[in-house]
Amino acid sequence: MPIGITCVMPIGKFGSGGNMAKENIPMHRQMERDARIQHVPFSGKLELTPRCTLDCKMCYVHLTEQQMGERKELSTEQWIEYINEAWKLGMTYVLLTGGECLLHKGFRQIYKHLKKLGTIIVVNTNATLLNDEYISFFKEDPPCKLQVSLYGMSEDGYERVTGRRVFNRVKENILKIRDAGIKVKISVTNSKYLNDEALEIVQFARDNGIDYIYSEALREANEDTGRQIDDYGLTAAEAISMNKKLYAIEERQLTKNETIAVMPPKDQSGTVLRGLKCAAGHSSFTIKWDGTLLPCLWTPEEGIDLKETGFREAWEKLDSIANQYIIPIECETCQYRKVCHSCAALRRDPKNPAHCNRMMCQKTISAYNAGLLKMK
Repeated sequence: MPIGITCVMPIGKFGSGGNMAKENIPMHRQMERDARIQHVPFSGKLELTPRCTLDCKMCYVHLTEQQMGERKELSTEQWIEYINEAWKLGMTYVLLTGGECLLHKGFRQIYKHLKKLGTIIVVNTNATLLNDEYISFFKEDPPCKLQVSLYGMSEDGYERVTGRRVFNRVKENILKIRDAGIKVKISVTNSKYLNDEALEIVQFARDNGIDYIYSEALREANEDTGRQIDDYGLTAAEAISMNKKLYAIEERQLTKNETIAVMPPKDQSGTVLRGLKCAAGHSSFTIKWDGTLLPCLWTPEEGIDLKETGFREAWEKLDSIANQYIIPIECETCQYRKVCHSCAALRRDPKNPAHCNRMMCQKTISAYNAGLLKMK
């Protein structure tokens, strides 16, 4: 099983006094719940750039400078301005991501400023730029963790997924990070281009005592990228086959479910349900590379331009946007919703958001019937 990583959470700018550490609830989870009640921007994802050193065939955000056209990334000064406003309102946890976030020319200045404010930082990176100088930089003032996306276990595999033959460099950098005492976590996001090589990545992480996370949760790529999820997403059958192999590696047993799951019928009432029930827009937010404030990365159609409003005013509006977000009606009564993917944005049909994504339904039902999911 994966090796756990724990971050020490400081006391935020809000709280519930002696109730902060309720019985059997980790402090950071309780802080996030308090933040949601009080509409405090506890957690922020900062997408510093859409540019990347790789060209992954399943990436939802990567743009070339030609594709960006006249649109500009936020400057270092703009990022620091929005960070300061969010921090004053209670931002405690920050994810720096991209593209490849280390490509932003102000990355180090932004990182050091977040550190000075006392925020908890996780950095998403593909590790291509993590040379000795960068490793020394992070060793001097470490993040909570570096989460490294690994896209293969061979040069051929890397070229197939990313268009670049950089596997040996990335592998070497991951091991250097680990040996430097910096907490590292390998992210394995499977696709049609990676497939069985994803299991080799999992085995590599286990053999080297590195924490990892495996996922097949790919989202529809942004329209301006020119990519289509049908070209890179796994089918239900492919996902089942892969997860059975993963269970064998992790020595996990399949569940013998007594009932057979079936597809939920499509709701014909015409009722439209609204309101995100997760933290998105209530205690967490995303700022895109161009200054658009979103409830989360999975809700790209719902945004506010920070350059026109500033963070404080936009944050107040974001709660209403999250409350008006259309969610699939079938999920509300589906008996398998607790074992389905929790994200409402993934559960809903992108072409008909008031209804469930039948592909997601099929994957969940197939996984349940195969014994990969257990009803709680």
